[in-house]
Amino acid sequence: MDKRLFFLVNKARHSLHKHMEEVMSESIGVPVAQITALLALGVRDGCQPKELGQFLNLNKSGITGLTDRMEKNELLKKIPDEKDGRASRLFISDKGKNILQKAKPIIKAQNLKLQQGFSDDEIETVTRFLSHVSDTKNLI
Repeated sequence: MDKRLFFLVNKARHSLHKHMEEVMSESIGVPVAQITALLALGVRDGCQPKELGQFLNLNKSGITGLTDRMEKNELLKKIPDEKDGRASRLFISDKGKNILQKAKPIIKAQNLKLQQGFSDDEIETVTRFLSHVSDTKNLI
């Protein structure tokens, strides 16, 4: 068994991202990065762009580009922050909520496909491993 974990995780991430990009583009016409941001806003609606960027692990220019494209696609609204005139808050638009509702069953189905052929214990181990790798404190 190949134990080059960095290589395998990177290859898996690339393959999964490419697959989900195709699935989301074909089924609802929205890039997977924007779906991911909508999922985050689903639990953080009204957050500042920098908060969304931290959650998605994007730098300032990355989150600015993403939210600008999403605003252009009418998936979110940027509203000036009432407490901080220099900042804005991000809110899911009605169109964004509709897209998110269409995306959730697709994501659920893809998650179930990924789990096929693995026991609950194996999935628990994979989940624990990926959570461990996702926490950068464990990599330092």
